[in-house]
Amino acid sequence: MECNVSTNPNVSRNYTEEEKACYLAHLQLYSTYTMIPTIIYLVVLCVAGIIGNSIVLFVYSQRFRSTASGTFIMAIAVFDLMANLVLIPGDIYGMFHHWDFDMVYLCKLRSYGHAVTHGASSFFLVALAVTRYRKICKPFHKQVSIQQANNFCIGVTFLEIAISILYFITQGIQKKKTPNQNIFGYVCSVDDKFNGTYTPLEKYKQTKTLKQHEKE
Repeated sequence: MECNVSTNPNVSRNYTEEEKACYLAHLQLYSTYTMIPTIIYLVVLCVAGIIGNSIVLFVYSQRFRSTASGTFIMAIAVFDLMANLVLIPGDIYGMFHHWDFDMVYLCKLRSYGHAVTHGASSFFLVALAVTRYRKICKPFHKQVSIQQANNFCIGVTFLEIAISILYFITQGIQKKKTPNQNIFGYVCSVDDKFNGTYTPLEKYKQTKTLKQHEKE
Protein backbone atom coordinates (compact mmCIF):
# COMPACT_ATOMS: atom_id res chain seq x y z
CA MET A 1 0.00 0.00 0.00
CA GLU A 2 1.49 3.32 -1.12
CA CYS A 3 0.97 6.49 0.93
CA ASN A 4 0.47 9.74 -0.95
CA VAL A 5 2.26 11.75 1.74
CA SER A 6 4.97 14.28 1.03
CA THR A 7 8.07 14.74 3.22
CA ASN A 8 8.72 18.20 1.82
CA PRO A 9 8.70 20.60 4.81
CA ASN A 10 7.32 23.39 2.61
CA VAL A 11 4.20 21.42 1.75
CA SER A 12 1.33 22.07 4.14
CA ARG A 13 -1.95 20.19 3.89
CA ASN A 14 -4.41 18.18 5.93
CA TYR A 15 -4.21 14.41 5.78
CA THR A 16 -6.87 11.88 6.53
CA GLU A 17 -6.46 9.48 9.46
CA GLU A 18 -5.85 6.67 6.99
CA GLU A 19 -3.04 8.59 5.30
CA LYS A 20 -1.46 9.40 8.67
CA ALA A 21 -1.67 5.78 9.77
CA CYS A 22 -0.19 4.61 6.48
CA TYR A 23 2.67 7.10 6.72
CA LEU A 24 3.48 6.11 10.31
CA ALA A 25 3.34 2.44 9.33
CA HIS A 26 5.96 3.06 6.63
CA LEU A 27 8.18 4.91 9.12
CA GLN A 28 7.75 2.07 11.58
CA LEU A 29 8.70 -0.51 8.98
CA TYR A 30 11.98 1.28 8.33
CA SER A 31 12.63 1.70 12.07
CA THR A 32 11.94 -1.98 12.71
CA TYR A 33 14.53 -3.00 10.11
CA THR A 34 17.17 -0.80 11.76
CA MET A 35 16.29 -2.19 15.22
CA ILE A 36 16.50 -5.87 14.28
CA PRO A 37 19.98 -6.37 15.88
CA THR A 38 18.77 -4.73 19.11
CA ILE A 39 15.56 -6.78 19.14
CA ILE A 40 17.52 -10.02 18.65
CA TYR A 41 19.91 -9.02 21.44
CA LEU A 42 17.02 -8.31 23.82
CA VAL A 43 15.33 -11.61 22.99
CA VAL A 44 18.57 -13.51 23.72
CA LEU A 45 19.07 -11.47 26.91
CA CYS A 46 15.49 -12.19 27.97
CA VAL A 47 15.75 -15.96 27.43
CA ALA A 48 19.16 -16.18 29.11
CA GLY A 49 17.90 -14.08 32.02
CA ILE A 50 14.83 -16.26 32.56
CA ILE A 51 16.91 -19.44 32.55
CA GLY A 52 19.77 -18.01 34.61
CA ASN A 53 17.68 -16.34 37.30
CA SER A 54 15.44 -19.40 37.59
CA ILE A 55 18.52 -21.55 38.23
CA VAL A 56 19.81 -19.05 40.79
CA LEU A 57 16.51 -19.07 42.66
CA PHE A 58 16.36 -22.87 42.65
CA VAL A 59 19.94 -23.37 43.82
CA TYR A 60 19.95 -20.66 46.48
CA SER A 61 16.55 -21.66 47.84
CA GLN A 62 17.87 -25.21 48.32
CA ARG A 63 21.46 -24.59 49.41
CA PHE A 64 22.14 -21.04 50.61
CA ARG A 65 18.81 -19.75 51.84
CA SER A 66 19.98 -19.42 55.47
CA THR A 67 22.55 -16.67 54.81
CA ALA A 68 22.25 -12.91 54.45
CA SER A 69 24.19 -12.98 51.16
CA GLY A 70 21.88 -15.68 49.84
CA THR A 71 18.86 -13.56 50.75
CA PHE A 72 20.18 -10.57 48.80
CA ILE A 73 21.15 -12.71 45.80
CA MET A 74 17.69 -14.26 45.72
CA ALA A 75 16.09 -10.80 45.95
CA ILE A 76 18.19 -9.59 42.99
CA ALA A 77 17.26 -12.72 41.03
CA VAL A 78 13.53 -12.19 41.71
CA PHE A 79 13.57 -8.62 40.41
CA ASP A 80 15.74 -9.55 37.43
CA LEU A 81 13.36 -12.39 36.60
CA MET A 82 10.43 -9.96 36.72
CA ALA A 83 12.28 -7.71 34.28
CA ASN A 84 13.00 -10.64 31.94
CA LEU A 85 9.41 -11.89 32.01
CA VAL A 86 7.57 -8.58 31.74
CA LEU A 87 9.69 -5.49 31.17
CA ILE A 88 12.03 -6.59 28.38
CA PRO A 89 9.08 -7.94 26.31
CA GLY A 90 7.45 -4.54 26.93
CA ASP A 91 10.56 -2.82 25.57
CA ILE A 92 10.49 -5.05 22.49
CA TYR A 93 6.82 -4.18 21.97
CA GLY A 94 7.77 -0.49 22.16
CA MET A 95 10.32 -0.99 19.39
CA PHE A 96 7.59 -2.34 17.14
CA HIS A 97 5.57 0.81 17.90
CA HIS A 98 8.31 3.42 17.73
CA TRP A 99 6.04 5.83 15.84
CA ASP A 100 2.51 4.86 16.83
CA PHE A 101 2.60 3.90 20.52
CA ASP A 102 -0.92 4.47 21.85
CA MET A 103 -1.23 2.27 24.97
CA VAL A 104 -0.80 4.85 27.72
CA TYR A 105 -1.19 2.50 30.68
CA LEU A 106 1.24 -0.01 29.22
CA CYS A 107 3.72 2.85 28.90
CA LYS A 108 3.14 3.93 32.50
CA LEU A 109 3.41 0.38 33.88
CA ARG A 110 6.54 -0.34 31.86
CA SER A 111 8.30 2.81 33.09
CA TYR A 112 7.09 2.18 36.64
CA GLY A 113 8.32 -1.42 36.53
CA HIS A 114 11.76 -0.37 35.30
CA ALA A 115 12.05 2.20 38.08
CA VAL A 116 11.08 -0.30 40.79
CA THR A 117 13.28 -3.17 39.59
CA HIS A 118 16.35 -1.06 38.80
CA GLY A 119 16.13 0.91 42.04
CA ALA A 120 15.59 -2.14 44.24
CA SER A 121 18.32 -4.17 42.52
CA SER A 122 20.79 -1.31 43.04
CA PHE A 123 20.05 -1.24 46.79
CA PHE A 124 20.36 -5.04 47.02
CA LEU A 125 23.71 -5.02 45.21
CA VAL A 126 25.08 -2.42 47.64
CA ALA A 127 23.77 -4.41 50.60
CA LEU A 128 25.34 -7.59 49.18
CA ALA A 129 28.68 -5.82 48.75
CA VAL A 130 28.59 -4.53 52.35
CA THR A 131 27.67 -7.98 53.66
CA ARG A 132 30.53 -9.66 51.85
CA TYR A 133 32.97 -6.92 52.84
CA ARG A 134 32.15 -7.43 56.53
CA LYS A 135 32.37 -11.20 56.13
CA ILE A 136 35.84 -11.06 54.57
CA CYS A 137 37.48 -7.96 56.07
CA LYS A 138 35.83 -7.98 59.50
CA PRO A 139 35.09 -11.64 60.23
CA PHE A 140 35.14 -11.18 64.02
CA HIS A 141 32.74 -8.23 64.05
CA LYS A 142 28.96 -8.40 64.10
CA GLN A 143 27.63 -9.65 60.78
CA VAL A 144 24.41 -8.94 58.91
CA SER A 145 21.78 -11.37 60.15
CA ILE A 146 19.20 -13.16 58.02
CA GLN A 147 16.42 -11.23 59.77
CA GLN A 148 18.14 -7.91 59.01
CA ALA A 149 18.56 -8.95 55.38
CA ASN A 150 14.89 -9.91 55.12
CA ASN A 151 13.77 -6.65 56.73
CA PHE A 152 16.04 -4.65 54.42
CA CYS A 153 14.67 -6.38 51.30
CA ILE A 154 11.07 -5.80 52.38
CA GLY A 155 11.75 -2.17 53.30
CA VAL A 156 13.54 -1.40 50.03
CA THR A 157 10.78 -3.06 48.01
CA PHE A 158 8.06 -0.95 49.60
CA LEU A 159 10.23 2.18 49.34
CA GLU A 160 10.77 1.68 45.59
CA ILE A 161 7.09 0.88 45.05
CA ALA A 162 6.23 4.19 46.72
CA ILE A 163 8.78 6.58 45.23
CA SER A 164 8.51 5.11 41.72
CA ILE A 165 4.88 6.24 41.57
CA LEU A 166 6.30 9.46 40.10
CA TYR A 167 7.19 7.52 36.96
CA PHE A 168 3.66 6.15 36.69
CA ILE A 169 2.29 9.70 36.96
CA THR A 170 4.65 11.49 34.57
CA GLN A 171 5.14 8.86 31.87
CA GLY A 172 2.70 8.58 28.99
CA ILE A 173 2.27 9.30 25.31
CA GLN A 174 4.41 12.07 23.82
CA LYS A 175 4.14 13.58 20.35
CA LYS A 176 7.13 12.98 18.11
CA LYS A 177 8.05 14.94 15.01
CA THR A 178 8.28 13.07 11.73
CA PRO A 179 9.94 14.09 8.44
CA ASN A 180 6.52 15.47 7.47
CA GLN A 181 5.72 18.61 9.48
CA ASN A 182 1.98 17.93 9.28
CA ILE A 183 2.09 14.48 10.85
CA PHE A 184 3.17 13.55 14.36
CA GLY A 185 4.06 10.17 15.74
CA TYR A 186 3.54 9.03 19.32
CA VAL A 187 6.11 7.46 21.64
CA CYS A 188 6.25 6.23 25.23
CA SER A 189 8.06 8.96 27.14
CA VAL A 190 7.27 11.89 29.44
CA ASP A 191 3.60 12.68 28.91
CA ASP A 192 2.92 15.80 26.82
CA LYS A 193 1.12 17.46 29.73
CA PHE A 194 4.34 17.24 31.80
CA ASN A 195 6.79 17.93 28.99
CA GLY A 196 8.37 21.35 29.50
CA THR A 197 7.02 21.82 33.03
CA TYR A 198 9.06 23.70 35.61
CA THR A 199 11.71 21.61 37.34
CA PRO A 200 14.94 22.35 39.30
CA LEU A 201 16.89 21.33 36.19
CA GLU A 202 14.92 23.82 34.11
CA LYS A 203 15.66 26.51 36.70
CA TYR A 204 19.39 25.68 36.49
CA LYS A 205 19.31 25.95 32.68
CA GLN A 206 17.46 29.28 32.84
CA THR A 207 19.94 30.66 35.39
CA LYS A 208 22.90 29.50 33.33
CA THR A 209 21.48 31.08 30.18
CA LEU A 210 20.79 34.33 32.04
CA LYS A 211 24.38 34.50 33.33
CA GLN A 212 25.73 33.91 29.82
CA HIS A 213 23.63 36.78 28.48
CA GLU A 214 24.86 39.05 31.27
CA LYS A 215 28.49 38.29 30.41
CA GLU A 216 27.84 39.08 26.77
